[in-house]
Amino acid sequence: MNNNKLSSSLEDYLETIYRLCQDDDTANANQIAQTLNVSKSSVTWALNQLSEKGHIQYTPYEPIRLTDAGRQEARRLLNRHLLIKDFLQRILGIDENLAEENACKMEHVMDRDVLERMGRFSQFIDACPRAGQEWLNSFRFQCEEGRLPEKCPECIRQININQPPTVSDNNETSTLPEPLPKQTKDRDHLLIDRLKVILADQGEPLTDQQIIIAESFMNDERHLTLDELLQKTHLFDSTITPNDIQTVLDLLCEYRLAREARFGDQIIYEHFHPESHHDHFYCLQCGAIEEFFDPRIESLQNENARNSSFRPLQHTLNIMGVCSQCLQLESQSRTLAQCRQGERVRIARLLGDRATQGQLVAMGLNRGAQIEILNDNCVNGGMILLVHGTRLMLDKSMIQQIRIRAARPGDPILSGGPSLRRRHRHQADRPGHCDEGFHW
Repeated sequence: MNNNKLSSSLEDYLETIYRLCQDDDTANANQIAQTLNVSKSSVTWALNQLSEKGHIQYTPYEPIRLTDAGRQEARRLLNRHLLIKDFLQRILGIDENLAEENACKMEHVMDRDVLERMGRFSQFIDACPRAGQEWLNSFRFQCEEGRLPEKCPECIRQININQPPTVSDNNETSTLPEPLPKQTKDRDHLLIDRLKVILADQGEPLTDQQIIIAESFMNDERHLTLDELLQKTHLFDSTITPNDIQTVLDLLCEYRLAREARFGDQIIYEHFHPESHHDHFYCLQCGAIEEFFDPRIESLQNENARNSSFRPLQHTLNIMGVCSQCLQLESQSRTLAQCRQGERVRIARLLGDRATQGQLVAMGLNRGAQIEILNDNCVNGGMILLVHGTRLMLDKSMIQQIRIRAARPGDPILSGGPSLRRRHRHQADRPGHCDEGFHW
């Protein structure tokens, strides 16, 4: 019997520790108990078990660290979890919260062959010209409405290669409409084939692993992080490393088959289509990215460039904010540490002992107080806030003692009302300008 085999419960603990260790490479028992909603005694038992099996370094009252073996096993468990969740959410169209809940249950009992087949089916959906996003949307329509979309019979005629051309009433052969749109483009595969030839001629041919990575990327039109692409390629070769992924992504960016985009601390990669410009919405809460294109924006940019006698060559518009799903969650209480720069919130509850609460209240951070986040990325995890017109700097320990809710419509102005006088600093800095009575 394998004593190192983990139970379902211990797998959950190990995966949770791995997630928590992403920030500062350590975790603590309180974080684990809060995340899994279990008692501290249960956490202590699990930590001792994982320590005995060599997955973590654990000493009571000390930070918890993963061993190399524990990190490798946790990464494998997380990949299983993400694969199942992606299949449930993206392929079956299940709500994200429900997909997350069921992935937690299914990941412990599914055989590796079943997981691999699910991954390959996801790849097939992305690559097959008869499938694609429109095909998945039709399936979701059928699930929600209990019937097929009205266009389904027409789609069947369009994609059936054995179906003869339709004949109109005047006996003239009609032209069939364009086939269903698909995510993967034949051109992308031709470009990859051309890249293989070019690199082979230069004496640096792509290896089998590099071909798997390149084709996995080109078969998916989504925005992908390095870790997400690593997960996809592990369905074909589990020995591929993050360094292998980064090497191929750098190569694809060099040959303009892909491009890198940065959203805060996150780096994503997408297909590079020079003939098709688009902009992005980026959710600072969950990291979701949505593409959009508005010709009015492009027209205004060109007009401003002409007025300034400026010749634009390229531009990137990334709008940071909060997506619709995260907005729905904002009504729920959360910690101040989960807020982002620019948010306006109100204090729902103060945690900690009486001394800590008294210190916060003395600074004006009482229950119901309105807060504007001026900076969420200070040294050592601190924040700069605007409360009643006063700037406050809080360290990480103080931030964790404040739970907040989204500011409601009609809440008073966070800057302190009309009694606070503001100035335009650039204008005030001009020679000869004087703004008497203003005190910074």
